[in-house]
Amino acid sequence: MKIKSIRKLKRKKKYNANVNRKRLHNKLQKLPTIPCDQIKKAWDDIKSTRHNLKEMGLAYDANEAVQATNVKNEMCEQEGKKTILRNEDSSDQESEDVHAVPTKTYVLEAMEADAKAPRERLFRLPKGQAQFLTYLIKKYDEDYKAMSRDKKNQDQLTWKQIRGKIKLFKGIPEQYNEYLQNDDVQLE
Repeated sequence: MKIKSIRKLKRKKKYNANVNRKRLHNKLQKLPTIPCDQIKKAWDDIKSTRHNLKEMGLAYDANEAVQATNVKNEMCEQEGKKTILRNEDSSDQESEDVHAVPTKTYVLEAMEADAKAPRERLFRLPKGQAQFLTYLIKKYDEDYKAMSRDKKNQDQLTWKQIRGKIKLFKGIPEQYNEYLQNDDVQLE
């Protein structure tokens, strides 16, 4: 019997004529587009993306920064804590991870301040819906069950749905104040 030798099979490499190799190389070398102004100002072109973000106190990979809870890991940690409690001498040997202190903390502070700044609400109800709700408020005031039985309620909204829409309408100051001004003019 003759034993055949086992050879590794190599995949045949094919040239892809549809890819412009020069353009692909330039695209890979180009720096990422950064929409955030604070990060863009503090960005150092010489350093890698991971290193730049680490200096700013930001995480490159959220999965590395915040570990998801895992039942198996939790059980192992609990077992580890039990053994540590038994052996008090081993607590001196534990080493804590020393995280590098970010040097560009002003970027993180500026981003937090920008996130906490009040935003202008751009949401508005459609004109027809606003007119329908103003009609209901003028006719029924706060009686939502009567509003649900109105003949103009063609969408057959329930009284809770109407109550939610009116609450939303009152939460949009531009439209609700316009309704209040028009209501005051008609009363005079």
